[in-house]
Amino acid sequence: MAATSRVLRTMKPHIPLISFHPRQQAGKVTSSIPAAATSKSQPAKKSEKGSGLDFLQLPSRFQRKPLSQEEMEFIERGGPD
Repeated sequence: MAATSRVLRTMKPHIPLISFHPRQQAGKVTSSIPAAATSKSQPAKKSEKGSGLDFLQLPSRFQRKPLSQEEMEFIERGGPD
């Protein structure tokens, strides 16, 4: 009993390592960008669904590498069995 009371006295209170900003009211957004910078910018154009790039139009560094016959057989087997 004496040991537990000694432990409780030596414990320090919890201090959070991070703090969160208070929530904004719905619809009210504060911006850190100055008003002069936002007045010169053009509104972004919205693209229609499906107007993106096709896989064949991607640069070669972003294209999927072709699988070898050995890799395909390994995948179809379901692993190293």
